[in-house]
Amino acid sequence: MNKILIDDFNNDVSKDILLLGNLFGLEVETPRNDSNYGFLLQGNQEKGFDFISNERSNLWAGGDVKDAAFIKVGRSKAILIARNNGKLSLIKINKTK
Repeated sequence: MNKILIDDFNNDVSKDILLLGNLFGLEVETPRNDSNYGFLLQGNQEKGFDFISNERSNLWAGGDVKDAAFIKVGRSKAILIARNNGKLSLIKINKTK
């Protein structure tokens, strides 16, 4: 993981955790780690976290993700994702239960 973002992504008053990143730049003898599309851990009422699948969260932040930050787009909140030697991505956050 290269970036951890914490917010209430689903508007249920519990904080959620978004984990992003892969590791492409390794030693010659070590293959790169590039199977991560990001993980959403949704806070629950028991003060724990539930894993939300990529299919359910519609989160597909693959590639050599190095950084991410919240930004405002009009009245909405979004996440700007930066990849090493890649294009920037923008993920709009839909805050619905």
